[in-house]
Order: sequence, then structure tokens, then C-alpha cells
Amino acid sequence: MLVWKKALFSGGMLRYMTTRLWEPLVKQLLTQQIEPEKGLSQFVELVKNNPKDLSLLGRCLGMHYHYRSLLNFPDLFEQVRTLDPDSLLIPYFTILVSLEVGDPATATKLFSQVQALKKELRPIESLYKALLLRRMLRPLEALRLIDAFLQTEEGKGDLEALLEKLQLLIEANQSKEALELANKLLKDDPRNIEFRFYKAMALRGMSKGKAAVAELTVLLSDVEDPKRKSLIYLERARCREIDDLNEKLGDLEEAKKLHPSIEIDREVLISYYMGNKLENTIPLMEELEKKHKIDNDYAMLLIKGAGMRYAKKNYKEALDIYKRVRELAPAAVKEHFDKQVKILEDKAKF
Repeated sequence: MLVWKKALFSGGMLRYMTTRLWEPLVKQLLTQQIEPEKGLSQFVELVKNNPKDLSLLGRCLGMHYHYRSLLNFPDLFEQVRTLDPDSLLIPYFTILVSLEVGDPATATKLFSQVQALKKELRPIESLYKALLLRRMLRPLEALRLIDAFLQTEEGKGDLEALLEKLQLLIEANQSKEALELANKLLKDDPRNIEFRFYKAMALRGMSKGKAAVAELTVLLSDVEDPKRKSLIYLERARCREIDDLNEKLGDLEEAKKLHPSIEIDREVLISYYMGNKLENTIPLMEELEKKHKIDNDYAMLLIKGAGMRYAKKNYKEALDIYKRVRELAPAAVKEHFDKQVKILEDKAKF
């Protein structure tokens, strides 16, 4: 059960839900009305002027994490520790950073330790636990937390939480609900870039790729930031049908020019594979193996295994790869890979 309550510290009441001092800055940052560096600097200053507001501290950590600006984390952690040594904000953000830097073992261990505490959650802690659960691919649990948070005084109409809910609905394959929420939010803020982006993602989830492409095409003309524009091109590529392979690859090329990433490389590889372009797939696969660590990348390993199986007919190496893919595969498709492994075991004997 979630319990919302205030706590005492050094004879003074900690403020959890009364001031909402963070609200204007969070909105400016999440709607790109202010440069991230300037907004984060103002957040740090606001925290200095309101040192007993734990929710404000949490939001400051949240916005720094949102923009992956982690240099201030040690100082902010120390302020949280001074204010409330038992706050779960510190372990939650430590876990998030561990996942960000590619250390899932530490993240999993610490998460288990925190869960064992069975500590009551304050509103601000529930918000970032939901974010953490989303990163750990547990969207339904995260959705329950977000919905509970949105019912609290602190959470009513909260932009950060609503954006989180939009992403969770999409990741939980509840695209229709995500589209309804996006349209509702766009009535109040029709130019909001985040809402429009997630609306397109929801349309893709409902197999309305052409409508999503149209939405993203208009959005591209309203965005200047190269990194954000790259993400929109990447999403537009994902919305295109595989029959539109040239347009899909064109979007990915534009995305890579603006902000190269493993996600773009991965999508190019998947596009070649889905388009039956194995002559392009294998060289790119070999290039990406040198460039990225892909030992735990389900999609890349699957493509590599398929390449060995169909293009090079190297069944023994394909078998080893498919066994690894089976370990990483979602539960719903493990049975499929059991069959594929059995087929390859038979082929590898000859």
C-alpha cells in the first residue's frame, strides 16, 4: 500500500506537497521554453534558496537525469542525505545511473536491497520509482505508481508524470489509451513537442504508420535542436512500412547526420534484415560488432544468427547465437526459439 505522509526533521516540517516551487521550471524544461543548461542552473539555485523542500530536491535530480547532466548528482545527493537520510531518492537515482552507464548487475542488486526495506513511499519517491520501473521494463507496475501519484496533491496535473504515463502506456502496448491521453493533453497545449511525438508513437502502436509519418513530418519543421530532430527522424523511420525501405533508410541517414547513436545503427541493421537485404546486413553486422558491444542486444544477435544461418550457412555458429538469443528473448517467443535451436542442432550435425 502506498502511504503519503509528511515527516519531521530537526524540529521543522519538511515540505513535500505544499509549494510546487518546481512547477514553472519543470514545464519550461520539458516544453523547451528554456535552454537545458540555463534551466538546470536555475533549479540548483532554487534548491539553495529552499533547502528544506525535499520534493524540490527530487525534481532537481529528475531534471538533471532527464538531460543526462550528472555532474551535480554528488552535491544533490548530499543535500538529500542531510535533509532526510532515509530518503529513497538516493538509491533510486543511483540505480538509474547504474543502468545508464551499463551496469545492470549493480542496479539489480541495489534494487533488491531497496525492495527488501518495504519502506512507505512519499509522492516524490513514487514518481521516480515509476521511472526506474520503466527503465527496468516493468511498465504495468510503473503505471500503477504513476496513477497513484497523479491522485495526490503533489501529482495533480503534473507534466513530468503525465509524460511518463504517456511513455508507459506506449511501452505497455496500450496505444489507444496513449493516443487518448496525448489528444487530451494537446487540447491544452497544441504545440507541445513531447505530446506530439508520443502521439505519433501511439499511432504507430495502433498500426497507423501513415498518420504517424504525417504527424512527425510536421513536427520536424517545428524543431531545431539536432538531437531532438534526430530522434524524430528515427521514429519516422520506424513508422514507415518495410516496402518503403528507401524512405526508411533516408530517414535513418538524416538521423545519423544529426546525432549518431547505436539505436540508429541498430534500426538500419533491422531495416536491411526485414527488407531481405542480407548482402548489406552481414557487412554492417561485422562493422557494428567492432563498434558496439552487442553481446546482450537481442535484436542484433538475432540478425547475426540469421545471417550465419541463411547467408553463410554456418549452422554451428548460428546455433550458438540462437541459444544466446533464446536466453534474451521475451517469454512470449521463447517457445519459437526452442524450435529454432532444435532445427539448428539437427543441421549442425552434418
